[in-house]
Amino acid sequence: MPAQARFKDHACPYCGKKFATLQGLRSHTSQVSVCQIQSKKTVNAESIPVIPIPAAQNNGQDQKHANVEEVDDDPSSTYDPKWIYEESYPRPAGTPVRPCQTSFEIYREQQKADGSEPWEPFQSQDEWELACWLMESGASQTKIDSFLRLNKIRNNVKPNFKDKRAFFRTIDLLPTGPSFSCTPMEVMGNLKDTNGENRTEVLELWHRDILECISELMGNPAFNEKQEYAPRREFREMKNGIPCNRQYSEMWTANWWWNVQDKLPEDATVAPIILASDETQLSTFSGDKKAWPKMIQPLIDKGLAPTEMACSDGFIRSVYALLAVYIADYPEQCRIACCKRNSCPQCTITPKKRGCLEPANSIYREPVDISQGYNPSKFKTLNMLPINPFWKDLPLCHIFECMTPDLLHQMHRGVFADHSIANGDEEIDARFRTMPPHPTLCHFRKGISKVFLGTLGGAADARVIRVVRAAEDYMYYSHFESHCEESLEAMEAAWKTFHTEKEVFVELGVRNQFNISKVHNVLHYPQNICSRGTLDGFNSETTERLHIDLAKAGYRASNKRRYIVQMTQWLQRQEAVQRFASYLQWAIPGYIAELSGVANDEDEDSTDSTDGSEEAELHPVKYTVARRPPLQASVTSIENDYEADWFTWYLDKFLTNHGLASKIPINIQHGLNTLPPFPLYKQLRLQLPPIPEAASESLTDVVHTTKHIDAFWTEKGLVKEIPAKTSIVLVRVMGNDPSKGPLHGIQVAHVRLLFRLPSEIASFHHPLAYVQWFKPFQKDPVKDLNLFKLSYSFQQHYPHCSIIPVTQIIQTCHLYPAYGRSVDATWTSDNILDKCSSFYLNVYLRHRDFLQFRHRISMFIKSKEDEVIEFQKKRARRA
Repeated sequence: MPAQARFKDHACPYCGKKFATLQGLRSHTSQVSVCQIQSKKTVNAESIPVIPIPAAQNNGQDQKHANVEEVDDDPSSTYDPKWIYEESYPRPAGTPVRPCQTSFEIYREQQKADGSEPWEPFQSQDEWELACWLMESGASQTKIDSFLRLNKIRNNVKPNFKDKRAFFRTIDLLPTGPSFSCTPMEVMGNLKDTNGENRTEVLELWHRDILECISELMGNPAFNEKQEYAPRREFREMKNGIPCNRQYSEMWTANWWWNVQDKLPEDATVAPIILASDETQLSTFSGDKKAWPKMIQPLIDKGLAPTEMACSDGFIRSVYALLAVYIADYPEQCRIACCKRNSCPQCTITPKKRGCLEPANSIYREPVDISQGYNPSKFKTLNMLPINPFWKDLPLCHIFECMTPDLLHQMHRGVFADHSIANGDEEIDARFRTMPPHPTLCHFRKGISKVFLGTLGGAADARVIRVVRAAEDYMYYSHFESHCEESLEAMEAAWKTFHTEKEVFVELGVRNQFNISKVHNVLHYPQNICSRGTLDGFNSETTERLHIDLAKAGYRASNKRRYIVQMTQWLQRQEAVQRFASYLQWAIPGYIAELSGVANDEDEDSTDSTDGSEEAELHPVKYTVARRPPLQASVTSIENDYEADWFTWYLDKFLTNHGLASKIPINIQHGLNTLPPFPLYKQLRLQLPPIPEAASESLTDVVHTTKHIDAFWTEKGLVKEIPAKTSIVLVRVMGNDPSKGPLHGIQVAHVRLLFRLPSEIASFHHPLAYVQWFKPFQKDPVKDLNLFKLSYSFQQHYPHCSIIPVTQIIQTCHLYPAYGRSVDATWTSDNILDKCSSFYLNVYLRHRDFLQFRHRISMFIKSKEDEVIEFQKKRARRA
């Protein structure tokens, strides 16, 4: 996440205009002539202190000094220290040429000139929303036609379009982006004809002009204040006046953009291109030799000549479209790199050394050498294939550095799934079956990496545990959406541990060797992050999912005859609807386009609607509950059905501690039936603060508390029992002292009940939670597993419980049961939280959990160890 996106209400010091982001303010002061002139004359020392960067950190340009900018902290920021230091690119870059109108402004002016409303060509906003729903629903043309011919629709709704033809004619009136064109291609196959010649076939290549696509994206007003036009370096710390601990996130914070900007004229704007392809029948034969040159020819023709493009902020820039990233699976990468499949598409490591750690710094392949060809001996040495690469004439293209990691195939389906997991063990299977549930876990559907390490404790060799832990750590580090030098060092240390311990699989007979391409390829991850930014934007899972969705949905919407041309037309119409929805949100203040493609997959009981919900505005973690509690329960029911023993005693203690006088005497020994029923909630929704390392992860966290319901018979048959649904949470019990570690002031608790005080007893602003405590965190995690061990807390042989405001709950968490040597046969996933005596805190539940409970704690322990070493050195010097 760009640091600037976390700030609000930035005002220009020269004209007073306010902007939602710091990026928007920067764009304004660099492009509005009056403010630009003033900004060059004046430096606001309070908001933007100028700190010179040593020449060694300035690419050797002694005459040009970079500025380091201190950006104010946001309360939700997780950085410590709280400052982020920014080093701007030392030469003019991304400079506007002249102002222009955006495509939205041009279209709105045309509508006004015609006397049209914003939603035309539709008669009304309602008709537009009906058309939008029909296009987004995935219905075929036949279904759309049937729907529009319904009497209810024709006579009551009365849309301007009476059938599918009129409907699509209206859709085609919407402004569109680049159009498709078709090029016939003759490809040669591997089958022979009667004359012994390879058979050929003429295929259709549907494509768009790549420069037109780039221009459309650069000028889309929906991306305003979300684009960067120049590289910049970010640092998390300042030591002795020098910024350090560099941060990597988006591509503009990494090295490639900065380095390629050095090779372009001043004021140039780089448009990094991300290409993606997958192995298809076309590329398996000779089609790729003709298809790719056709699609990238505009880039080759342009060379290093700039293209003037209108940008989303209303300015024209001189844009250089350069290939930055190529997303492909491993076989496709090898084909593009012109190397055999037992080679690395990025470096020159020999096939027999792929399982070693030492060759991590093997030199990258050279594009010039590959494109010009080698003699036969060099071909053999570098495992090359005689392929004429399509990319050889692309400007400033280092294709081997463009090959970004493939997290889906290399990590999830590669190192972890193929080389770390041994399936079929009955004990491991039993542990999976008894793993406690959590809303973010779905065994064997969303993956088992989140709970796999927890199944090994007590059942596997310590070395196996260490190598699996190292692989999982590396995988979770690779998913960070914001890295720094510290996290990259920790990432590399995890992979070093994997290599140090991996031979245990050979000793146990699980594997013969680790001379595997996927094991080697992941070595390049830290290099790729420093070069192109974090890996979340380059995962092949995204492009594969997009390809499947668009191809299948487009085919279903066709009439199955000449479907390819219909699929391209369907895609263009979908884009037109999406674009028009963005336009209406821009043109009509307050309008929000609800596209049916955006689904909410949260499992929420209809009685727990959050409409009119309450929020704890003063607490770092906001919460929402149902406006009206859906349940009422007596004290007897609470104590019996929700396992909230001694509820009234803890209630009396809570009222006393908070200085609340009960309107009804609470007699702990007698008269429980005299107390009014308590309003109960089924769930509490927490809105977690965003963190840069997991910016795209869901911020919604749900605490569940429902009782067990026995099976019962009805006229419609047997209704199966419904297990109780409760949650494990982290609770803030005291203020945090950073010098005592990330876990200081935090304790784990089991939420048994969510309720509100009846008005007959007392008034309290927030809902309350009845929790059963775990013992405080130990000083250090358990060896090998590197997890914190937990057990329930008891007082005088009774469970230690409390009633607390829900504002003390930080987030939910997940626990691995400490199984020991084997699983108790009576344990199930529904009862294990009550029957098991000790647990481990799951650091792999979500990436935020990994950041908090693995990375930050490891960094804290390391800092304390460094302090001890430094103290010993000082004492030795004094001696």
